[in-house]
Amino acid sequence: MGLIWLLRHGETTHSTGAGRYCGVCAASLTPCGAAQAAALARTLAPHPLAALYVSSLARSAATAAPLAQALGLTPRIEPALDELNYGAWEGLTRAEAAARDPEHFARWQADPASTAPPGGETLRALADRVRPAFDAIAARHVGAEVAIVGHKCVNRVLLCLLLDLPPARYLRFDQCPGAINRIIVEPQRTVIASINDCCHLAPAS
Repeated sequence: MGLIWLLRHGETTHSTGAGRYCGVCAASLTPCGAAQAAALARTLAPHPLAALYVSSLARSAATAAPLAQALGLTPRIEPALDELNYGAWEGLTRAEAAARDPEHFARWQADPASTAPPGGETLRALADRVRPAFDAIAARHVGAEVAIVGHKCVNRVLLCLLLDLPPARYLRFDQCPGAINRIIVEPQRTVIASINDCCHLAPAS
């Protein structure tokens, strides 16, 4: 039996306040995000992780850095784990994107699986790259524990796929900054043991 710790990166400058589509643009961790990365490291450091995977985006690598240092691991970069590309809406809030392209935004909201933001990516395209990457990681580390530092939409879509749900159901799952999802990989099945666990982020009493 293998165990994959699917993590979301820590809070960034784009995920505070009203929240902005971050996608593939550069966004730094906030001080809160750095604290969340440290909490993830404290939580996972006691586990015998065989590997640590990150996307090609800086916020994923920054979140993984404390854990990598604690375990003496070199993060492995997997670009297929990059966040959804929001194209022309990168850096905008939902309200700003809706005001800029109201008709396009309405179509995207109605059918994100086959409609992409202008110059961006559909959920179906995201699913087509994320699931093979996950399966390859699981096959590479049979019976071992590994961690993946992913992204909000990436993690939501992957959870849908693992539960045989269409990617368009991705909004049914929350993924808070610094959250943990535990995925048990067995020979005949994959079991979601926990979703959006944030208990490790609770302030000390």
